[in-house]
Amino acid sequence: MRKNIFNGNMYLAIVIGLGSFSDGFALLLQSGALLSIVPYFKLNSLSTGLVVSAPFIGSVIGALSFGWLADKIGRRAILLNVLVFFVLASILSSLSMNVQMLILSRLLVGVGIGGDIPASGALIAEHAEADRRGSLLSTQTILWAIGAASATFVALPLLSVGLQSWRVLLSLAALPPLITLILRRRIPESFKWKSVRSTESSIPSRRAIYLTAILSISLFIWTMVLAVFASYLPSLLVRLYGLPQYESLLIGTVQWLMFLAGTIIVFRSVDIIGRRRLIFIGTLIAIAASITVYLIGGHNYAVLTLSVLSIWAAGGIAYTAISIYSFEIPPTLYRGMLSGTVFIIFSL
Repeated sequence: MRKNIFNGNMYLAIVIGLGSFSDGFALLLQSGALLSIVPYFKLNSLSTGLVVSAPFIGSVIGALSFGWLADKIGRRAILLNVLVFFVLASILSSLSMNVQMLILSRLLVGVGIGGDIPASGALIAEHAEADRRGSLLSTQTILWAIGAASATFVALPLLSVGLQSWRVLLSLAALPPLITLILRRRIPESFKWKSVRSTESSIPSRRAIYLTAILSISLFIWTMVLAVFASYLPSLLVRLYGLPQYESLLIGTVQWLMFLAGTIIVFRSVDIIGRRRLIFIGTLIAIAASITVYLIGGHNYAVLTLSVLSIWAAGGIAYTAISIYSFEIPPTLYRGMLSGTVFIIFSL
């Protein structure tokens, strides 16, 4: 019975994917918290950039160290222990007394984020049946997008707290990983990893390394585009255009809803259409939308808005398909390390 419950089904994917929900929730709560962090600490541009980038830097450390450990000691041990960084660092962030403490705690949050992703994807890929693997892996990105979008609705009513609202927001980021930690206690170790760890000793093939590099570059480009909007858009709308804080956050939410729409398209079609075709489709849509913005967007607000939202939907399609591919290409004993490498490159 236990094997039937966990063997590659949606329950397993969702419980593991709650780590991705926690990731998106925490990063977008930070975006809302930044609206009060900047005036509270009187941050200049450099300090603001360090606060925003600290989780991404921490993600590199987490993916590098825990991705390697996931191949050495197993996926389950990482999935359970890495969330401790997430929970404790989120609480520490909310208690920060100065900018240095805030940056350090956000760095540790990133360690938890980076460490969770390669182990999570590896475990789903190794438990899932081949004909459902793509859709099950896509749940990670879907839950990430849901976490990102829901963070805005959590942040909106708390903006009235004033300059202390950032403490409440950053502390709330500890709740999803804590719940996830409790639910993950029943997750079994990857049977595939256990069966090959004593017999598979060859180094990764040139093809696996080559494709890892290609996927890393692709994901890096997509992340650079989307991360700029996600992290800075609310603050920029308030500063440059004088929009109320709640309006700027709502605009940011629409972006993530479009991204979520793209991930759902992948969930429904990836095991039928294929990964590479979806990557091509998403990229093609984004290129067409970008050209439209360049040629017409500056003269027509409606065209500009539609084009930007199209880029976000395309990002959901291409980003999710690339992520799925990155977990399927590596051999079992190097899946954590190589998929973590993809994550490291786009975090930079």
